[in-house]
Amino acid sequence: MELKKELPEYLISPGEHLVKTLCDRKFGIGADGIIFALPSSNKSDLRMKILNSDGSEAEMCGNGVRCLAKFVIEKIYKHNSLTSHLKIETLAGLITAEFETSEYITVDMGAPSFSPSAIPTELPIGKLGLANGTIDINGIEFELYSVSMGNPHVIIYSNEIANLNINKIGSTIENHSLFPEKTNVHFAHILDRSNIEVLTWERGCGQTYACGTGACATAVVSYKLGLCGNDVQIKLKGGNLFIRWPNEGSSVLMKGTACFVYEGCLNLDNII
Repeated sequence: MELKKELPEYLISPGEHLVKTLCDRKFGIGADGIIFALPSSNKSDLRMKILNSDGSEAEMCGNGVRCLAKFVIEKIYKHNSLTSHLKIETLAGLITAEFETSEYITVDMGAPSFSPSAIPTELPIGKLGLANGTIDINGIEFELYSVSMGNPHVIIYSNEIANLNINKIGSTIENHSLFPEKTNVHFAHILDRSNIEVLTWERGCGQTYACGTGACATAVVSYKLGLCGNDVQIKLKGGNLFIRWPNEGSSVLMKGTACFVYEGCLNLDNII
């Protein structure tokens, strides 16, 4: 089945003002970002374009790709049995999504990258081949671990993440010169070897309830540090994700739910 282009160019490539207005939680729809389902340029089933709430374009979004897959399968393909498995083109590469059940979607997120130049970060290679270093924020030193899941991530470990000033720390690290393309920031509390609690600061969005690529990044770094096993549940404010990394040379598999909430009509006359 083929996805036909129907959206006008001014909407596919909106300006920063339009994106911010649509994502505004008081005067717009309210969202962490906008996702477009577009025709693929490489014979995939479709192409994903995602814009953060500040208008910047992201390479990928793990939670967003599950929502996109559910939308395409249910609303466009009408649960055609041949389309329970989607190949989705993204700026981070080819992503595959598969409906395991009517509720759970498993996404092959690709392999992580630990090379500082690929993340990108100015942090040097440190512990166990991870980009690693420390940063001082208002006299408090934080140890950082950085990895790419097609987009940049920083992991900070703390047993008291609820007491951290996430807005201040997240914003400072996101925009730090150590990260030339900015970065997502995740605060992780190891509950046990199978469960990790995570709070997220997303690049271009601020504090959010969940981040799929961030959950994968946290699981990968935690595994390399010996803090968890190959299968781990990431507990986020917006729900739980199940992350599996079979071995260090493989793709990361993310399983979670997606729920259709509403649909409606958008009047752009007073926005554009």
